[in-house]
Amino acid sequence: MINGIIPMYKPKNWSSFDVVNIVKSLLHQRKVGHLGTLDPMATGVLLVTTGSATKLFDIMQQKTKTYTAIFKFGVLTDTLDAMGKIVETVDIIPTLKQIENILPKFIGNISQIQIGRAHV
Repeated sequence: MINGIIPMYKPKNWSSFDVVNIVKSLLHQRKVGHLGTLDPMATGVLLVTTGSATKLFDIMQQKTKTYTAIFKFGVLTDTLDAMGKIVETVDIIPTLKQIENILPKFIGNISQIQIGRAHV
């Protein structure tokens, strides 16, 4: 059994669970997890744990995380993200000062909202 943390690149349209399943298959190991979830549309490094390292989940959830994002101004989608259908476009681009003024609203604990219905 392999015990450790494997940094894996998660491509767009893959779930974190997809990456875990690939590691399970490649290592022929049942005890595999990850230290956080990336949305399917997100790309980036996913920390995959194996063996006894899967116990690190609770410790890692208490750590500070940093996200990097790319924004496209002037586009509104029906899902409020890049995966939705464009429903409106405008030519107005915010100034740097306007962006700096709104940024404090995106710092700290933020509740997510759900658009539409969940599929069961």
